[in-house]
Amino acid sequence: MDPSLSGSALATLGEDLFVLSIRPRDGKLMARGRIDFALMASELIRLAAAGRARITEGRIVAQDRTATGDAELDAALLSLAGAPFPPRPETWVGLPRRGIRTAYAARLISAVVLHLEPGDRKSTRLNS
Repeated sequence: MDPSLSGSALATLGEDLFVLSIRPRDGKLMARGRIDFALMASELIRLAAAGRARITEGRIVAQDRTATGDAELDAALLSLAGAPFPPRPETWVGLPRRGIRTAYAARLISAVVLHLEPGDRKSTRLNS
Protein backbone atom coordinates (compact mmCIF):
# COMPACT_ATOMS: atom_id res chain seq x y z
CA MET A 1 0.00 0.00 0.00
CA ASP A 2 1.62 3.18 -1.22
CA PRO A 3 0.56 6.10 1.00
CA SER A 4 1.17 8.56 -1.84
CA LEU A 5 -1.82 7.12 -3.70
CA SER A 6 -4.47 8.58 -1.46
CA GLY A 7 -2.73 10.48 1.27
CA SER A 8 -0.97 8.82 4.16
CA ALA A 9 -3.95 9.29 6.48
CA LEU A 10 -6.21 7.30 4.14
CA ALA A 11 -3.79 4.66 2.87
CA THR A 12 -4.99 2.00 5.31
CA LEU A 13 -8.58 3.13 5.78
CA GLY A 14 -10.10 -0.19 4.70
CA GLU A 15 -7.73 -2.22 6.84
CA ASP A 16 -8.38 0.05 9.82
CA LEU A 17 -12.15 -0.39 9.44
CA PHE A 18 -11.73 -4.16 9.18
CA VAL A 19 -9.62 -4.33 12.34
CA LEU A 20 -12.07 -2.11 14.22
CA SER A 21 -14.89 -4.51 13.30
CA ILE A 22 -13.24 -7.43 15.13
CA ARG A 23 -14.62 -8.09 18.62
CA PRO A 24 -11.56 -8.28 20.93
CA ARG A 25 -13.19 -10.73 23.33
CA ASP A 26 -13.46 -13.61 20.88
CA GLY A 27 -12.00 -12.44 17.56
CA LYS A 28 -15.31 -12.64 15.73
CA LEU A 29 -16.00 -10.21 12.94
CA MET A 30 -18.93 -8.05 14.03
CA ALA A 31 -21.42 -6.74 11.48
CA ARG A 32 -20.22 -9.18 8.83
CA GLY A 33 -22.44 -7.83 6.07
CA ARG A 34 -21.93 -4.18 6.89
CA ILE A 35 -18.14 -4.34 6.80
CA ASP A 36 -18.38 -5.06 3.08
CA PHE A 37 -20.21 -1.74 2.57
CA ALA A 38 -17.64 0.05 4.74
CA LEU A 39 -14.77 -1.41 2.70
CA MET A 40 -16.41 -0.30 -0.56
CA ALA A 41 -16.95 3.19 0.89
CA SER A 42 -13.31 3.34 2.02
CA GLU A 43 -12.18 2.54 -1.52
CA LEU A 44 -14.42 5.23 -2.98
CA ILE A 45 -13.02 7.75 -0.50
CA ARG A 46 -9.44 6.75 -1.33
CA LEU A 47 -10.07 6.89 -5.09
CA ALA A 48 -11.61 10.36 -4.74
CA ALA A 49 -8.76 11.58 -2.52
CA ALA A 50 -6.23 10.29 -5.06
CA GLY A 51 -8.02 12.07 -7.92
CA ARG A 52 -8.89 8.75 -9.55
CA ALA A 53 -12.67 9.20 -9.26
CA ARG A 54 -15.11 11.99 -8.56
CA ILE A 55 -18.82 12.30 -7.99
CA THR A 56 -20.49 14.39 -10.64
CA GLU A 57 -24.23 14.91 -10.87
CA GLY A 58 -24.77 12.16 -8.31
CA ARG A 59 -22.70 9.57 -10.18
CA ILE A 60 -19.18 8.21 -9.71
CA VAL A 61 -16.94 8.97 -12.66
CA ALA A 62 -13.57 7.25 -13.04
CA GLN A 63 -11.07 9.97 -13.99
CA ASP A 64 -7.69 8.28 -14.06
CA ARG A 65 -7.91 4.59 -14.86
CA THR A 66 -4.20 3.90 -14.49
CA ALA A 67 -3.44 1.08 -12.05
CA THR A 68 -2.67 2.28 -8.54
CA GLY A 69 -0.53 -0.68 -7.50
CA ASP A 70 -2.97 -1.56 -4.70
CA ALA A 71 -4.89 -4.71 -5.64
CA GLU A 72 -8.15 -3.78 -3.92
CA LEU A 73 -8.08 -0.17 -5.07
CA ASP A 74 -7.36 -1.34 -8.61
CA ALA A 75 -10.31 -3.75 -8.43
CA ALA A 76 -12.53 -0.87 -7.31
CA LEU A 77 -11.26 1.35 -10.11
CA LEU A 78 -11.75 -1.42 -12.66
CA SER A 79 -15.33 -1.97 -11.52
CA LEU A 80 -16.05 1.75 -11.94
CA ALA A 81 -14.30 1.99 -15.30
CA GLY A 82 -16.03 -1.15 -16.58
CA ALA A 83 -19.54 -0.10 -15.57
CA PRO A 84 -21.89 0.45 -18.51
CA PHE A 85 -22.72 3.87 -17.05
CA PRO A 86 -21.38 5.76 -14.03
CA PRO A 87 -23.01 4.29 -10.90
CA ARG A 88 -24.60 6.22 -8.07
CA PRO A 89 -22.41 6.12 -4.92
CA GLU A 90 -25.10 4.43 -2.81
CA THR A 91 -25.63 1.76 -5.47
CA TRP A 92 -21.92 1.07 -5.95
CA VAL A 93 -21.17 0.94 -2.21
CA GLY A 94 -24.35 -1.10 -1.65
CA LEU A 95 -23.24 -3.85 -4.05
CA PRO A 96 -19.85 -4.94 -2.66
CA ARG A 97 -17.44 -6.89 -4.84
CA ARG A 98 -17.48 -10.61 -4.26
CA GLY A 99 -14.71 -11.56 -1.85
CA ILE A 100 -13.90 -8.03 -0.65
CA ARG A 101 -13.98 -9.06 3.03
CA THR A 102 -11.76 -12.08 2.37
CA ALA A 103 -9.30 -9.94 0.40
CA TYR A 104 -8.90 -7.46 3.25
CA ALA A 105 -8.54 -10.26 5.79
CA ALA A 106 -5.84 -11.83 3.62
CA ARG A 107 -4.01 -8.49 3.42
CA LEU A 108 -4.02 -8.18 7.20
CA ILE A 109 -2.92 -11.78 7.69
CA SER A 110 -0.14 -11.30 5.13
CA ALA A 111 0.99 -8.17 6.99
CA VAL A 112 0.99 -10.21 10.22
CA VAL A 113 -1.61 -7.93 11.79
CA LEU A 114 -4.15 -10.75 12.09
CA HIS A 115 -4.04 -14.51 12.24
CA LEU A 116 -6.78 -17.10 11.88
CA GLU A 117 -7.57 -19.21 14.88
CA PRO A 118 -6.83 -22.90 14.18
CA GLY A 119 -9.93 -24.82 13.10
CA ASP A 120 -12.18 -21.76 12.87
CA ARG A 121 -12.22 -19.75 9.65
CA LYS A 122 -14.59 -17.19 11.17
CA SER A 123 -12.40 -16.17 14.10
CA THR A 124 -9.42 -13.89 13.73
CA ARG A 125 -7.03 -12.56 16.32
CA LEU A 126 -5.02 -9.39 16.32
CA ASN A 127 -1.31 -9.97 16.58
CA SER A 128 0.20 -7.92 19.36
